[in-house]
Amino acid sequence: VRAEVRSAAGRVFAPGAHKVSMLTPMARAWFAWALWKCGEQEMAAEHMRIIGTRTYWGPFRPNLPFGLMPGSLGQARRQCGV
Repeated sequence: VRAEVRSAAGRVFAPGAHKVSMLTPMARAWFAWALWKCGEQEMAAEHMRIIGTRTYWGPFRPNLPFGLMPGSLGQARRQCGV
């Protein structure tokens, strides 16, 4: 799974690979979360630097009902050295 997540993130965010839209922040947040959970801190950190310290998109938003804990963006950023 780790290799597939890395590969997908590389393809989606390669220069010129996609047109930036309103959904780009959500896609970036989901990839940051997936890469972080796969142990790919360096690659996840790239996305987290762009996301910043707050996001209301994707798995890091604070009010998710399905178990992704509030505050996980801060934890992820610390673990990824951001």
